[in-house]
Amino acid sequence: MRTPTSFLVRGIPTLVLGFALIACGDKEPVDSSPPEGDTDTDTDTDTDTDLDWDWSHCPDAGAYLGDDGYGGTVTATDDAVYCGTFDEERTLEQELAAKAVLKIAAGDYPVPVEDGGHSLALPVCFIDAEGPGPEMAGAGETSVYTYGHGASSFATLSGSQPLNDGPGLSHTLVLVGQDGAAPSALTLDGGAPDPMTGEGVWFALGDMAGGEDERPPFFGACFDDSWTLNRHTVGFDGGEVVLDLYIGTSMASTEPGAFVAASGTLDGSAFEQDDYFALIYRPGHHHFVRDFAVVFDAPIGEACALRIEGIDPYATEPTAQVSTADCDLSVIEGREVTAESLDN
Repeated sequence: MRTPTSFLVRGIPTLVLGFALIACGDKEPVDSSPPEGDTDTDTDTDTDTDLDWDWSHCPDAGAYLGDDGYGGTVTATDDAVYCGTFDEERTLEQELAAKAVLKIAAGDYPVPVEDGGHSLALPVCFIDAEGPGPEMAGAGETSVYTYGHGASSFATLSGSQPLNDGPGLSHTLVLVGQDGAAPSALTLDGGAPDPMTGEGVWFALGDMAGGEDERPPFFGACFDDSWTLNRHTVGFDGGEVVLDLYIGTSMASTEPGAFVAASGTLDGSAFEQDDYFALIYRPGHHHFVRDFAVVFDAPIGEACALRIEGIDPYATEPTAQVSTADCDLSVIEGREVTAESLDN
């Protein structure tokens, strides 16, 4: 599983427990199914940026804390890497500050699948824009809720484990099996949860049940092969920018996605960017409005970054607003937009 960028999981726990279908807005939803016979879409984007991340500070599988007698199993592969996700309630500046990645050490871990409270801490580590993030700090706890739905059985594990810095790490794990049988082993390979059953994992720094003003930073799939490429091209006074955004499927919340690459020109200088920490994205609900920012590897003139905001993928006329920006994304000057298109 390849892993480069962002993902929104707001509302997912409700989806997992309720399987609710929510109709939102009067615009047509994005078609997020891959082209026929092609699960990767046609693009030359390199989505293996996780290979550049240094995980040498991370614990190994021996840091697991739990009980070998638990009846369920979680298997983390070497690709069990999850990215801090975009949030429609944040600004681009807040999105920049929130970017981080999480890795689970590869291994097989017993997890409880019997109702009630249990002790559990998975071996995890973090990287943010400055380097290694918080570390594990002892045993955690999880509460198991089991139920049946149709021909399937479900075990939902909701809990948290302490970290040595800042809030603890909350988790929601969903294991699925056949009705009347124990749930099957859950494989964590960095991919997105199953949009129909919810099988998979979500993480949050802090309490997942926090209110609107206290919603924690979530971690989810950095990228998934099933997501569909939406390529925005925006021309403006002094240049052009191409933005590669992948969008997935959700039954009840804003769809997951990943802003994986940007390229273009600004005042005669070319730029390319595929670094997760330099690609910032904030959607409106269901991606009806899309805001982007690209931080350059080196300044172009006075600009450290480019902001592209207010893209409406359903509009027939250009809606984008483009401006150059400092490295903290504060606006330097606006640029007139001359053209806008979307390929998907």
